[in-house]
Amino acid sequence: MAQTTPPDAEKMRVLLELLRKKDVVFERGLTSEELAQIESIFSFRFPPDLRLLLNMAHPVQDRFIHWRQALTSETCRKDILHRVTTELKEMVDAGKQLHEEMGISFDGTGFATETNPFPGIPRLIPIYGNRYIPVTPHEAANPVYSIFAADMIYYGFDLASYFRNEFHITLPAAFKVPDRPKMTPFWGTLAM
Repeated sequence: MAQTTPPDAEKMRVLLELLRKKDVVFERGLTSEELAQIESIFSFRFPPDLRLLLNMAHPVQDRFIHWRQALTSETCRKDILHRVTTELKEMVDAGKQLHEEMGISFDGTGFATETNPFPGIPRLIPIYGNRYIPVTPHEAANPVYSIFAADMIYYGFDLASYFRNEFHITLPAAFKVPDRPKMTPFWGTLAM
């Protein structure tokens, strides 16, 4: 497995400034306490690089997830959970079938819960529209997937390359974009 380095705050500042120049709107960053509450409510842990970004600045326009609203609004929480469940169901079903055909099994014996509708399947965190980042492995530089029904592609090999692709920004040379995505459990075998 490739060695990953912790997210770099200076590079994240540069990335945020590039996004602001593309008119991405941000609120103040989520506090450590807010991030911990969100992780508790949704029963996941943000990957370190996404956690750093959200701590430094919280994107709030258009199709970004309004995590701060989810802290105080039951409706917002339910909307996020409903969206994840409905948008990912077809992909999860297709993935289970493909893995069966490949002789790979996943423990789907757990009970579905409101915050984990697909037991035994590694969780994905919505970022923007139908773009998701896996929680496993819990480290920086996980790929970002674009999922629509049973179609799934890599939209970035890491968080920085995802934002480059989504918002058409040019990353400085200091950003070492992976030349291939990190393999992630379940989802990595489905993406093209």
